[in-house]
Amino acid sequence: MAGFSPWTVPTEPTVLPVQNRPHRSDILAGRQRVSICSTRFHRVGLGLGTNPTRTDPWTPLKATIDGAISELSHVISKLCMSEVLKESEMAVIQIERFWHEAYMDVDIKTMLSGNTVINGFMEILFKSLDPQVLKATIFLLSEMGSKAKDVIQTDF
Repeated sequence: MAGFSPWTVPTEPTVLPVQNRPHRSDILAGRQRVSICSTRFHRVGLGLGTNPTRTDPWTPLKATIDGAISELSHVISKLCMSEVLKESEMAVIQIERFWHEAYMDVDIKTMLSGNTVINGFMEILFKSLDPQVLKATIFLLSEMGSKAKDVIQTDF
C-alpha cells in the first residue's frame, strides 16, 4: 500500500494494515469518519465521508442480524408446521447453514432448543431418505445436545 496515509478517507472499502489504522480518539474527534470492523487478522475500513454525524456505525450489522433471526424463525416454522416433506427437508438444510454461520450463536441455540423444533428434527430422521438432510439433522441434534443438556431430555 505505497503512499497510503491513515489520515485520508478511502473512497472504497479498504483493508487497512493494523499498524496504519487511525487511532480511536482521532475517529471520535471527527478527524476521520471510519467504521472499523475488527477481525483476528485484519481490519476493514470503510470511508464514510468527512461530514461527522451521530449515527450508529453498527446499524447495518444490527439490521442484518435482525433480518437473519426473522428468516431463521420463518424457517423453523416451516420445519415444525409443514405437511410437505420436501419443505421440511429444505428447512433443515437452511437451519444447518444458519448454524454454521453462527454469528448469532446464542440466539440460534435458544430458538432451536424448543420441544417442537427437536420433535421436528426427529420426524425428519424417521421420514427423510435424503442422505444430506439426514446428515444435517444428526449434526444439528448432536450439536444441540452437546451445547444444551435440556435438549437431551426432550420428550418425544
